[in-house]
Amino acid sequence: MSDIDTIVKTLLIGDATLMAMLPGGIHTARVDKISTPTAYDAGGELMQCIRIRLEVETPTGFPSELPLAQQPIQVRTPMAVYFLRQRDQDALRPAMARTMTLLQGARLAGAYACTWAESVTEQTEDTLKVAQSMQRYYITRILS
Repeated sequence: MSDIDTIVKTLLIGDATLMAMLPGGIHTARVDKISTPTAYDAGGELMQCIRIRLEVETPTGFPSELPLAQQPIQVRTPMAVYFLRQRDQDALRPAMARTMTLLQGARLAGAYACTWAESVTEQTEDTLKVAQSMQRYYITRILS
């Protein structure tokens, strides 16, 4: 887990309202019966849960009048938050709304700005054959 994974997961786990909606928990690892057995009920069905996945970070910023060596280096890391459950897409919506309330505009650890980018609903996760929705956020930070 990276620092960003840890910060986001800690923020989300700290919200009792969200956690009440996620009996399968919040994960940064692939969700399956081997890697995340706590995401499944006694009957082997996937309980509602979240998977946080970071994507490839890219440099970002605006031209500055400072010499190049003195300009701050900013990076933007896309972060996908997957909402999963065995079935019933509509049941994912309250957890998605709560997650957006917690993350949109958040200053994570005082140094990372979190901005919502898009949501995709009504999907099926192909490997697990379960209901899936996704929100993508951009985490922007200054490295120097």
